[in-house]
Amino acid sequence: MAQYKGIDVSAINGIVDWNAIKSMGIQCAMLRLGFGNDIASQDDSQFARNVSECERLGINWGAYLYSYALNTTDAQSEANHALRMLKGKKPTLPIAFDMEDADGYKSKHGMPTNGTLINICNTFLSTLSNDGYYVSLYANLSWLDNQLNSSTLDRFDKWVAQWNSTCQYTHGFGIWQDSDDLQIKGHIFDDDIFLKDYPTCIKNGGLNGWPKPTAVQASTTIKNATIKAGQKITLSKANLYVSSTATNASGTISGTYYLWDATVTNGRIRITNSTSNVGKTNAVTGWITTSNIK
Repeated sequence: MAQYKGIDVSAINGIVDWNAIKSMGIQCAMLRLGFGNDIASQDDSQFARNVSECERLGINWGAYLYSYALNTTDAQSEANHALRMLKGKKPTLPIAFDMEDADGYKSKHGMPTNGTLINICNTFLSTLSNDGYYVSLYANLSWLDNQLNSSTLDRFDKWVAQWNSTCQYTHGFGIWQDSDDLQIKGHIFDDDIFLKDYPTCIKNGGLNGWPKPTAVQASTTIKNATIKAGQKITLSKANLYVSSTATNASGTISGTYYLWDATVTNGRIRITNSTSNVGKTNAVTGWITTSNIK
């Protein structure tokens, strides 16, 4: 499974040197929208700049809102907060709901029951999902296994915080925050590992403000030969890219794969690991250059 290096950032990190971030091979960033209800003073003061810098440098970005909700009315206001901040923007990573109690606010103001916490998450995530966003639920392992362990939330992607050498969450997840001490040029960030090709999934699905693409191209011609979606290819240490425009490869890949479609963009084409995944949203392994097709 391909893995992509990432961080999460808020105004707490100050004015971030994104050139330094890029130089360390960071490919993805989750940016804080703000916190709590839909109040302008609770917007993250660095969000607009962080978005601009990520887009300037070709770093895929998503966003999250830190929740202080004690009931579903609060959760709806927090969803409105996120939608306001995202208006007119096109993130290529998920929009996450940060559900925890890192500063003890919920404990001090009457910790909601588990059922209410689940309803709070469902309200926020359903509102954004219904508005066309790819959403994710962020929480630490304990919260996910205990307070938020419900089939109601199973349909949503998960971003798991477990500062450990392995992630022990057993219900499936797309992002793993594995530490809070990633050092980049003297500054400390949370370290995140992205386990899905979110940009392709989001763009192909017409989510997060991206226009829905046309049908999968079945065939095309390169090197005077016709290639087809589903065509079997054998790779040997081929560079794998997270997108058609990524500057640096995320790693190399070997073995048997299949063309996800036959669309060539910037000299690259998408691959998948099974014939059953050809053309299927969320099933792109990554991009390779067409020179790897023998």
